Amino acid sequence: MRRYSLIHVGVAAALAAATITAVGVIQYAGAAGGTKSAFTPIAPCRLADTRGADGIGDRRTPIGGAETVPFTVWGSHGACSIPITATGITANVTVVNPSAGSFLTVFPADVVRPNASNLNYSAGQAPVPNSVTVSLSADGKIGVYNNAGRVDVIIDINGYYEPVTAIAGPKGDTGATGPVSASCVALIRWDTCNRTTATVTVGANPEGVAFDGTSIWVTNAGSGTVSKINPTTNTVTATVTVGSTPQRVAFDGTSIWVTNFNSDTVSKINPTTNTVTATVFVGTAPLGVAFDGTSIWVANAAILDTVQKINRSTNRVSSVFVGINPEGVAFDGTSIWVTNPGSGTVSKINPTTNTVTATVTVGSSPRRVAFDGTSIWVTNGNSNTVSKINPTTNTVTATVTVGSSPSGVAFDGTSIWVTNRISGTVSKINPTTNTVTATVTVGSSPSDVAFDGANVWVTNAGSGTVSKIPV
Repeated sequence: MRRYSLIHVGVAAALAAATITAVGVIQYAGAAGGTKSAFTPIAPCRLADTRGADGIGDRRTPIGGAETVPFTVWGSHGACSIPITATGITANVTVVNPSAGSFLTVFPADVVRPNASNLNYSAGQAPVPNSVTVSLSADGKIGVYNNAGRVDVIIDINGYYEPVTAIAGPKGDTGATGPVSASCVALIRWDTCNRTTATVTVGANPEGVAFDGTSIWVTNAGSGTVSKINPTTNTVTATVTVGSTPQRVAFDGTSIWVTNFNSDTVSKINPTTNTVTATVFVGTAPLGVAFDGTSIWVANAAILDTVQKINRSTNRVSSVFVGINPEGVAFDGTSIWVTNPGSGTVSKINPTTNTVTATVTVGSSPRRVAFDGTSIWVTNGNSNTVSKINPTTNTVTATVTVGSSPSGVAFDGTSIWVTNRISGTVSKINPTTNTVTATVTVGSSPSDVAFDGANVWVTNAGSGTVSKIPV
């Protein structure tokens, strides 16, 4: 059975010009007002693989330099079958065997190619994947442009968007009605089509939260478990036992990775079978975790003050020394960013050379970090502020005052969301004006925050719950 979730009108309107410049980050380019859309997640299917006899789909040869290739999405192509009602897709796009340093741009086939890139790569580089959200042309196609050399491209679709009808569904708990997709109307699935605020009970002291394209994953520090939530039904569908005091969680496109603070380990989970497939020993008191498209990065908060890089195939670990008590980790498409609460700084790491290339002073006790496609955002737990960093100049360009003891931070494609642990609230920030535009009351001691394409999810460590906030 398919699941349907509505996306914000701003996201839908932006699909015609949206590209992904880093994993999971939507960059808008000239979005205009438009019709709301509904997202339908599907089991990943391969639309195209240009690798000759081993490939699949309509194109079986590499894409040449300065060449744009149209790929038809509507109908049956490759291993996919996408309805002609689809207006956009979310896909993982991978480049293989590049002959030259270049970049790839994915865009609607009937518009002028935007001056942006979805993937950047060097000659002979190992396969590089990235997540892309892009609208379709009027005849259901996307264009893929390669700037230089020759490169093979793989396109795996994991969901599509459809227009929302003007039909209103039944009233939800708050008395509000919401538009639903044509598919929801046809299937008479009113129960899955409403977007309502929800509170989901999980384990003890929930801390970290992440989205894997299908489910929400929450670490329960007091239970030694991870909860898997169906974001449509708002129910816990699985509970996975991991190490002691699990803290943060990340998704690498295949597996879920969880840091276990008191076990000095990281658990690797298969999200299909809900089983731990590997346990990797890292440094002391691991907290933050992130994926850079190739490796897993873990911040170890105690003793050696390191960030460790895990090879996902071999589970081998290498270390980078950063500031004092590193905690948060994020990837901006080029560099790894690490918060150091003990030194009031953020470290910028080159993930190829494993060296610190810059250290930026921010507020007191910086906790978490996120990237919005343009800037780095850092929560300063003891300053009650958020720092905005230009990743090119490595300078703080704005400081925004939020609630008391800010912790988690995430980007929803339009706004920055920050959890305020002592205030029991979440602050919504406009990243253009650098102002707080809304403050939402959630549970006790909100810790972390994530976005699933339609809703913001907040872990409430003091309540044993997760709050779902429609965007």
